Amino acid sequence: MDVQELVATLASRGIRIAPDPTGEKLTVEPASRLTDADRAAIKQAKPELLRLLRKDTPTPPRAQPMTWTQDEGAALITTVMARCAYQRDQRADAVSRPRIAKLMQDFEPMIAYLFEQADYESLRFCLIDLERNIGGTLSGREWN
Repeated sequence: MDVQELVATLASRGIRIAPDPTGEKLTVEPASRLTDADRAAIKQAKPELLRLLRKDTPTPPRAQPMTWTQDEGAALITTVMARCAYQRDQRADAVSRPRIAKLMQDFEPMIAYLFEQADYESLRFCLIDLERNIGGTLSGREWN
């Protein structure tokens, strides 16, 4: 039996076979339906199966690196810091307010450094982490 027949036979029995995300191994679902003969046939035909099934599996597009302008980076900083200041000034209680102010103060040097280096991807993650820490302070959870 050639590989196309093997795939068709397995499919007729409700068994799906596909390459894993790395393209190096095969995944079979549900594996509980495989017979010993199926397992032997798959093992023997693995290289051909991988070649055949990789052709049928569309390759997902690669993520493009984030490209921001300096103005977009500055706008992001302004927006996030304004939201953090709002949380500090309007939503925080007397205990949380100084902690949020300290968090903002602690993050400022890193934010400034990443902005100067034009590392906007890391800057985005830094700002996300700042907001997450402030959210944790408001809800009584610590994220550090």
